[in-house]
Amino acid sequence: MKELDPYRRYMKQLPEAIREAEIEAEKEVSVSASAALSGEILGMSYRELTEGYVRASGEKTGMVYTQKLTQDPGEVLMQALDNSRYSECAQRERMNAGEEIPDMMREEEEQAASSGEVEETARRIAGELEDMAGEGTGGYVRVSQVIRTISVVNSRGVDETASSSHALAEAGLYGMDWYFSAPSLSELSAKGERGRIERRRQVLALPEIPFVPGTFRVLLDQSVTANIFMHAWRLFSGEAYVSGSTAYHGMLGQRIMPECVTISDQPVTKYSAFRYRIDCEGSLCRETTLVDRGIFAGLMHNLASADAIGERTTGKGGRRTVLSGNIHTDMRVMPANLVMEPGEYSFDELLAMLEDGVYVDQSLDVHHSLEIASGSFTIPCTGILVKDGKMAGRAAGLTMTGNLREILGGILALGNEMEFRPFDLYQSYVLAGPAILTEAVKIAG
Repeated sequence: MKELDPYRRYMKQLPEAIREAEIEAEKEVSVSASAALSGEILGMSYRELTEGYVRASGEKTGMVYTQKLTQDPGEVLMQALDNSRYSECAQRERMNAGEEIPDMMREEEEQAASSGEVEETARRIAGELEDMAGEGTGGYVRVSQVIRTISVVNSRGVDETASSSHALAEAGLYGMDWYFSAPSLSELSAKGERGRIERRRQVLALPEIPFVPGTFRVLLDQSVTANIFMHAWRLFSGEAYVSGSTAYHGMLGQRIMPECVTISDQPVTKYSAFRYRIDCEGSLCRETTLVDRGIFAGLMHNLASADAIGERTTGKGGRRTVLSGNIHTDMRVMPANLVMEPGEYSFDELLAMLEDGVYVDQSLDVHHSLEIASGSFTIPCTGILVKDGKMAGRAAGLTMTGNLREILGGILALGNEMEFRPFDLYQSYVLAGPAILTEAVKIAG
């Protein structure tokens, strides 16, 4: 990132008061078009934002957030050093000493697509959705081409930049959000959603029937799995493990789920076009197996959590990990593409295995109703009552309660379809998972 050249020069001659310094810059360029399913373009937008997180250490470490990378580096770093007086930490934060990033991992910054290309793709995707849903179906699609660049430069020898581009479609259809991505606009398609769209039509055609609270065998839709892990990934955070604030604390190496379950964090995955090469500390983002055929096998680490447990960073240092409008200046552990691998069963096969129970097709407000330290949850949802392996009727205004350790530990089977979902507000990480058939969940009306 050329904007950091003044910082590169300044890092080589720091004033005596500054022992170490670093700037991490994140640049995002996006071109978006929204369309009705009829193909009518509803709006266009272009966004370019560059943010800098500047750290300077004396006895302690201070930080400055800036969107003005043209500002004199010396002034910014001295302001960061001055801010260290207010830090609650008793010592300096660790900065990366650098590791060689393979040349094959380096990428040049890409060019943004034209508004015409994005608009045409939005019309095409809208047409695909209307073809599957039926003419006159209400809904919309928003198509974006996004280019993200991250660059980390510090006084310890780190100078790393990685850039990636992806195309993303977000659709609103039948009261649900749908996401799909591809490396480029030309590869983006909604056609793979045909089966799920037809299933949604079947669900909405079901009659509403009375619901009697109880404990049920439950089939969680893959969208519910992804929504739960939007927050539940913290169960495998090295930061949470070190502090004892995960329900799996002290259980590394032990069986926590059935053998059919494997969960990993992947910098690049076939389930999404989001790519993560380096983290916010300039470390290589490494594929990390968290659950290996049911065994709690590993943790996601940034530098601080890795040091605390005596392990190597997995390149999971990040920011913007929560639903908040605040500027997230603290370095936290954050996933890249967190993936629960799919199983072998179709949706119809899972319904047959469910026999009598509840198919939970939607979940809401997971972020505020799931406690990572204990694993307990209370999740508003909607559900379909299943009798003899067939969907019988639907019920809204339901609430699931229980503990994630019990739900995940009681998994009976996994579906072969995957839900891809970027983090709602910032799209700073991705979740992907299958439908889950699990033994027993309490559901109230």
